[in-house]
Amino acid sequence: MQEQNLSGVTGTAPKKLWILGQSFDVQTWRDVLEQTMNTMADLEPEKFEQIILRFSRLIGRDKKRFRAVRELKNGAYIEVNLSAKNIEAFCLQALESVELTANDWKVETS
Repeated sequence: MQEQNLSGVTGTAPKKLWILGQSFDVQTWRDVLEQTMNTMADLEPEKFEQIILRFSRLIGRDKKRFRAVRELKNGAYIEVNLSAKNIEAFCLQALESVELTANDWKVETS
């Protein structure tokens, strides 16, 4: 088991995601992205709207704007045609934009 933090996640398989003390079983980096965004939308709905504005290239309300999408629980869509490294970077940037830190988010990989 390894913990990753922007250091070579390419080629790894995520197994578990921790956000603010909650843990989630995940199987792909796309699962990590989806679960991270769903959790942030649940915990901080107002701040989540700021994430949509700030990262409109990767998240939004119009499904047609993205190549490969997943729908979140709140009806927003996320672009999932991203590398593991880009997913990790996006999750960390989104966390920071709602005043959370990398310490609040951790992915266990194999």
